[in-house]
Amino acid sequence: MIINKKIIIIGGGPAGVASSILLSRNKLPVLLIEKYKIGGLIRFANLIENYPGMPDGINGEQFTFLLDKHLKNINTDIVYDNISSVTYKNRFSLQGVTNTYSCEFLIVATGSKPRKIKSNYSNFISYDFSKFINKRDEHIAIIGGGDIAFDFALTLSLNNRVNILIRNIPCCNDVLLERAKNNKNIFIYENFSICNIIKNNESYEIVSHEQNRIIANSIFGAIGRENNLPKLLFDKKQKELKDKFFIIGDAINNSNNRYIICAESQGFDAAIKITKQIKSGG
Repeated sequence: MIINKKIIIIGGGPAGVASSILLSRNKLPVLLIEKYKIGGLIRFANLIENYPGMPDGINGEQFTFLLDKHLKNINTDIVYDNISSVTYKNRFSLQGVTNTYSCEFLIVATGSKPRKIKSNYSNFISYDFSKFINKRDEHIAIIGGGDIAFDFALTLSLNNRVNILIRNIPCCNDVLLERAKNNKNIFIYENFSICNIIKNNESYEIVSHEQNRIIANSIFGAIGRENNLPKLLFDKKQKELKDKFFIIGDAINNSNNRYIICAESQGFDAAIKITKQIKSGG
């Protein structure tokens, strides 16, 4: 089945939602394609507190509820599918699992994916936030020392003991570090360079090069993120694609500007340019 639309947005995180809101408000025909749930990874955030207008902060689950509610209030057309590739010949053609899609304007807001640990023990490490969020009374090891590692540790510490294993020293922001250090359920191990992980029935023994050992029921990898894009099987620099094709949010940003407000700003900017192109007859 081929679904035709004037404008398609791939990705329902803050960037894609921002584009959807503005385009819908401008009464333009837009389809939002999301792989799993509206909000993207932000739904797992422990606390969002640098967002204007929310002086007391808001957790990721509450924030994504509001994003979803906003989309429903404006009757956004949403399809749940996973887009694997995009081609272009006069129009964009998107290949999904359940459908093929065609559009004139395309915004790619597919977010980021985890940078994976390459080792002989990598099969023991999970990167899926959703597999951890409902865990209770477990010993969880998080490998990594950045913002994602510490933020997720704070979330998991409500119901679990969390060990943060860092190869060198923490590189997260100072607020997260201070909160983790003051949390009785979080234990930070600096200069913990892993040489092996041994599976023992329902637990894992994590061994450092110095032969220090940590026992955990499960292990989460958080050593960084990288851009997550479908296969773009066309020349993205074609002149005719100006103001017709956009990559926004964490799908293009680096770690220095992966903030909600940056992603949303790019979403609005793409929507404004598309609106002007359509209104001018382009």
